[in-house]
Amino acid sequence: MRKQRQLHEMQSQVAHLRGLNRQLFDQLNLVVHGRDRVIAENAYLKEELSLLRLQLNGLEEEKKKSSSTSLLIRTLLEDPPCNHAQF
Repeated sequence: MRKQRQLHEMQSQVAHLRGLNRQLFDQLNLVVHGRDRVIAENAYLKEELSLLRLQLNGLEEEKKKSSSTSLLIRTLLEDPPCNHAQF
C-alpha cells in the first residue's frame, strides 16, 4: 500500500512538472517571437534612419547652394560690375 501511494505521488509530481514544463515552453516561445519582432523593427528603423540621413544631407546641400546663390545675387545687386565699354 505504501508503494502504491509513493507511485501515485510520483505520478502526480510528473504531471505537475510536465505542466510547468509546458508553461515554460510557451513563455519561451512568446519571448522568442517578441525578440524576432524587435529585431525586425530594429532593422526597419535603421533603414529609415539611413534614408532620413540621406534626405537631411540633401537638404543641407540645397541650403548651401541656395545660400551661395543668394550671396552672389546680393553682391551683384549691391555692387554691379562696371562696364567700361565706350560707345
